[in-house]
Amino acid sequence: MNQVEMERMEARRLPAGNVIGVLLEQHAQIRELYAAVRNSTGPDRRDAFDRLRTLLAAHEAGEQGVLRPVSRQVVGQRIPAAHEEEEAEVARVMAELEGLDVAGDRFAEQFARFARVLSAHAVSEEDEEYPAVRAGRSDEELEEMGVRLLAGRLELAAWPDGSFAELLDRARSVYKA
Repeated sequence: MNQVEMERMEARRLPAGNVIGVLLEQHAQIRELYAAVRNSTGPDRRDAFDRLRTLLAAHEAGEQGVLRPVSRQVVGQRIPAAHEEEEAEVARVMAELEGLDVAGDRFAEQFARFARVLSAHAVSEEDEEYPAVRAGRSDEELEEMGVRLLAGRLELAAWPDGSFAELLDRARSVYKA
C-alpha cells in the first residue's frame, strides 16, 4: 500500500468532516498532484503544477489558521514551530519553481527536491501533530475545525490564480476571519 492509499484509508476511518480526515485527504491529493507534475510534460505539467500550487496554498494556510492554534494548546510550541519552518522552506522552493520553465531540467531537479521536502513535512505532521490534536479534542471540536477548513477551501476555489505567495496570503486572510 502506498502513502496516498494509507492517507485515504486513515481519512475514511474518521467521521466525515473531521479536520484530520480532511487534512489527510488533502495530503493524498497533494501527493497525486506532485506525481502528475513529475510524470507529465508541456501544458499538462503546467496545469498540474498550477493545481498543486493552489491546493498547497489553501492547505498550508488552513493548517496555520485552523490546526496550529489548537496544536499549540495540545503539544506546546516546539512541534508547530518546526512544521511552520518546514512550510517556509516549501514556500521558498515553490517561489524558485515558479520562476523556472516547467519543461527545463532545472525545474525537474528543483521539483524533485521540493517533492522530498514536502513529503517529509507531511509525514512529520501525520506522525507528530495530527495524532496529538485528534487525542486532545472532542469529535465535535474536530468536526467544527473540519467545517471551517472546508468552508475556507470553497471560498478559495473561486479566486483567480496567482503566485504561490499571493495565493498563500489570500488563503491566510480567509482563515483569519
